[in-house]
Amino acid sequence: MAKKANNPKDYRAERKARIAKKSKKTKIRLSDDQIDKLGKVLGYVFGIGIVVALIAGLFSHFGVAQKLTTAVKVEDKKYSVAEYNYFYTAVFLNTYNQAYSYDNQYGEGMGKLFSGYDITVSPDLQTTKIEDRDHSAEEGTTSSGEEGTTSATTTEKTEKTVTYTEFFHEQTVEAMEQQAYYLKKAAEAGIEFNDDMQADVDEQIETLKGYADSNKYSLSRYIALQYGKGLNEKIVRKILEEQAVVTAYLEDRDEKLGETITDEEIEAVFNEDPSKYQVVNLRIFAFPLEASYTADSQSEPVVPDYTDDEQRARANEFVSRLTDEKSFIELTREYAPADEQEILEDENATEAAYSDKEMVKNNVNEEAADWAFSAQANEYKAFETDTYIYVLYVKKAAFRNEETLKNVRHILVKYDSDEASIINDLPENANYYDLAIEYANNGIPEDTTGTSSGEPTTGVTDSEEILYKQSQYLEKVGRIISQYLTADEQTEEVFATLADENSDDTYTTKDGGGETSGGLIEKIGRGAYVPEFEAWCYDENRQPGEVGVIKSDYGYHIMYFVSAEKEPEWKATIRADKVEKLNESIEEADKEAYEDTAKVTFLCEKWAFKKAEKFIIEFHERINKQ
Repeated sequence: MAKKANNPKDYRAERKARIAKKSKKTKIRLSDDQIDKLGKVLGYVFGIGIVVALIAGLFSHFGVAQKLTTAVKVEDKKYSVAEYNYFYTAVFLNTYNQAYSYDNQYGEGMGKLFSGYDITVSPDLQTTKIEDRDHSAEEGTTSSGEEGTTSATTTEKTEKTVTYTEFFHEQTVEAMEQQAYYLKKAAEAGIEFNDDMQADVDEQIETLKGYADSNKYSLSRYIALQYGKGLNEKIVRKILEEQAVVTAYLEDRDEKLGETITDEEIEAVFNEDPSKYQVVNLRIFAFPLEASYTADSQSEPVVPDYTDDEQRARANEFVSRLTDEKSFIELTREYAPADEQEILEDENATEAAYSDKEMVKNNVNEEAADWAFSAQANEYKAFETDTYIYVLYVKKAAFRNEETLKNVRHILVKYDSDEASIINDLPENANYYDLAIEYANNGIPEDTTGTSSGEPTTGVTDSEEILYKQSQYLEKVGRIISQYLTADEQTEEVFATLADENSDDTYTTKDGGGETSGGLIEKIGRGAYVPEFEAWCYDENRQPGEVGVIKSDYGYHIMYFVSAEKEPEWKATIRADKVEKLNESIEEADKEAYEDTAKVTFLCEKWAFKKAEKFIIEFHERINKQ
């Protein structure tokens, strides 16, 4: 996955993200310990839009002296004042963005509650507690003859209260310690910067150049504004290259740890709680209660069609008439409100296939989840929540899905919003790939409610005109495929470039602000995507490098099959969980190693800290004035 050059993270968080991705679980809860670790060894700095929009012109000027003067020395590795500022600013922004996102998502004050940081208060005016590392000092000197101190941490650790600007400093120093330690471990393991890492760094620099161009700055000027005067492309590249090596080392360590876990160990974990790793195929139908109308935040008061007691009676009647899956489908159409009738014409509308226990718990309740994973096929039951009465029907009892997750790239050619609801009258089993190529090469046929000149004929219906427009979309699909086929090589990289240039799915493009680029979608599981998309991905004959075209309600998708994962999701999840547990003790030992043995020399600590602190205070003030 391509990484953004402006997304803050630390190495530990990155490892946890990889593990989370392997297990296909979204974890939004942070422990106090995780919050304390935020901001360490950050890969990229400025991610959230508010920061990108407001950053220009806010940074203090760090000049040539700052670029050359060493602020901190960890063992034999030197960090300049400019590099110190990079890490310090990244730690601040990571902390600020974390609190901001909580406030934005859950309401004012939630950022302080969950993260401890208050975005409305200047960081030098609020405090937090940190571990007090007892330092023994020896003298050092700066290049200008200024005295500095060297510290080596003892095993005695207590807590102390500090301002957040002091906290950022402590986190910055630890980030440098951590990076120096892992660079040394990577060298010992024989991991070096390679061509793949170079391509990734180049892409990150290109992203910076794109931001610079869009803001009408040169790259050098943009880096100076973003990271401080004294930092330039060469220094930023160096930081990114070192971080790439550390990430590769940790990924390699994770992979080797995973290889030590046997199938017998994995089966033993599964047998402890099978429902944790199983899925179930359900059908679900909901009877809305009065509270659901309030929960939906309607702008105008809505009078429910039925009282809660009437809905309970209707739900009980629904259940009493159930006999099998066919009756469930028919009854949903009978009991559904008028505005849902068209939706329920699709027999898949009520299906919740490959649902894991957490999904059922989150979407219905815990009681329903426990029942669903103990019930047999063709069993059914109603569950009342605060807002709905849900009727669950078990189509297939809980089972262990042995299919592997799929990785693909795609290019979406999206319908206009006012056309998407019109059913495309092309044949159901049309070979859209061949049809697209034909339209691109020979134009749209006259009998497709259009003319060879490319304009619709007069007197056609609205539906026919939209059908013609959809044929134009297919022609566009053909032109994109032709670019791929006529390239010097038909590779994944070529397809990824075309996706970035042409796809309407901005969440998977380089400049779209999503998690991936090049149209990449990883770890595709059953039940997560529209049926047409899933069917193409899970075709048992699908091969890496294969290209095809499918049609969904969103538009046409040009598909590229990347790979299938090596093992099924349940197995990968258990392996990843065990790797995480093994890593906890390893990481704790790593932390003790770099904290207790690393010699950290502060050559101009106060000067570097005061410069960074001043900027952060001013930056914080400017943000809150917007």
